[in-house]
Amino acid sequence: MDNYQFSNSGFNQTRLQIRGYYLEIANLEERKERKEHNRSAQSTTLNQYSGNKKGRRIPRPTRIDFKFLNL
Repeated sequence: MDNYQFSNSGFNQTRLQIRGYYLEIANLEERKERKEHNRSAQSTTLNQYSGNKKGRRIPRPTRIDFKFLNL
């Protein structure tokens, strides 16, 4: 009985290792896809504001509404 349990635990261990390996591969693939997606999204934003050489919009200064400030 002892022997059987030992071998069984080993089998489960290898099964878990294999499963972890496949999960890792899936993870890497997903990460690669996400990277590609981010890159394409980045390029579109760069093209959108091509007038600005840095590739990003210059934020407008925020206006302060003095009515709501109790001065």
